[in-house]
Amino acid sequence: MLSSIILMEDGRKVLTLLQCCFDINDYQTKERELKSLIKASKVLSCHDLKVITYDCQNEEHIENKEIKFIPLWKWLLDIKAGCPMNISF
Repeated sequence: MLSSIILMEDGRKVLTLLQCCFDINDYQTKERELKSLIKASKVLSCHDLKVITYDCQNEEHIENKEIKFIPLWKWLLDIKAGCPMNISF
């Protein structure tokens, strides 16, 4: 399973953390991906947390943090619509 955290920045401030995961339905995969996303959000003081998935669209609240699950196609359409962002790997 390939996954990564992508930082979306404005200068030195991290605006959004994106975790990418093809299949979030497996319990162990979901726990692993969310654990790393929450840890990164604490370290970087970022509250906009998203998981880009193949087809899942949902919201969950974990450790007082809102995490949005967004299908890749929808996220790509939002970018094309003109959402300003810089992506760092």
